Amino acid sequence: MKKLLSLAILGLLFVSAVSSQSAVVNLDAAIEQANKDINNALRQGSKVALFCISSSSDSLSNYVLEEISIQLVRSRKLTVVDSREVERIRRDMNFPVSGELSDESAQRVGLLLGAQYLVLGSLVNMGQTHRFRTRVINVSNTAIETALSINVSDDSQIQYLLGQGGRSPVSQPVVTQGSSPASSANTSTAEKQASTGKWYNSYAPGIDSSKALINVGIGIGPTRGYDFGIPPISASVDIKLPVDVPITVGPTVALTTWGWSSAYTDVTYWNVGIGGRGMYHFNFVQNLDVYGGLVLGYVVQWASVTTSVASPSHASSNSFFLWGFTSGARYFFSKALGVYLELGYSGLQYASAGLTFKF
Repeated sequence: MKKLLSLAILGLLFVSAVSSQSAVVNLDAAIEQANKDINNALRQGSKVALFCISSSSDSLSNYVLEEISIQLVRSRKLTVVDSREVERIRRDMNFPVSGELSDESAQRVGLLLGAQYLVLGSLVNMGQTHRFRTRVINVSNTAIETALSINVSDDSQIQYLLGQGGRSPVSQPVVTQGSSPASSANTSTAEKQASTGKWYNSYAPGIDSSKALINVGIGIGPTRGYDFGIPPISASVDIKLPVDVPITVGPTVALTTWGWSSAYTDVTYWNVGIGGRGMYHFNFVQNLDVYGGLVLGYVVQWASVTTSVASPSHASSNSFFLWGFTSGARYFFSKALGVYLELGYSGLQYASAGLTFKF
């Protein structure tokens, strides 16, 4: 009798588990379950970006993403990337909110957004119901931290959102790591654009969204055999060119002095360099911009003489062309501010360090 009772209980538990997996819920209930799944899988304070829900309607995908975002924010456990920043990345990629994204490309997008985890999903028409799937990708290694699959009823809410239009029907789920070549062939052009950046032909994540970079700093430079005066104080602007290679051009200016003194006379040579520079950038680490290039310009020099003798000696000025090369690196510890170090020779300085502002 006890054995029969135990078997009956196990059978009921099995049936309950199976029915719960195949249960059909409405869309809002599915979104709530997805929110709980994401919250339970990730550590306190993790930074999450909600990027896309593959479906046949942009309106439907937007609704799902916005509702998950609201619930995650209200839970106060995770840090959610601003939807405006996500939309900017989508716009730059020409990527629809209801599009498909592979796990490999998800890593690239996550780095662009500065997120630790990227939430992707799909909503596929199964006939009488819809299959709602979500998964969370670890940006550092493309591992799937958690995944959820729920049957959603084809009710009036779904029909209304689908009726808003947006895209042609999606017949396949999101492409995942390890997909066959046939399914990978369906990868979108925008997705390919997100994954083709190499260390030698793209800006580093965190840098590529800016339009210009401004350096302001102080350095060490030549004294032409004279006593050291004001060290080189410089400023430069690197403006991105509208081309497919990571090249910037922009103006540069520097000020430094050197001079000599005797018992009766003090001479100071003032040097102002004005020119331009072109830099090629490399992509190694997120928020780290490594670059190198050429500097060309002209140095205007004049002498300031202070003397106590009746006939002061003449101090000639000698303006000259400025040329040289520079290599450097700058690291951004916030969205707009970073630090830089440059080494090389540009007529007035051998090295420079200071602050970088990103615009």
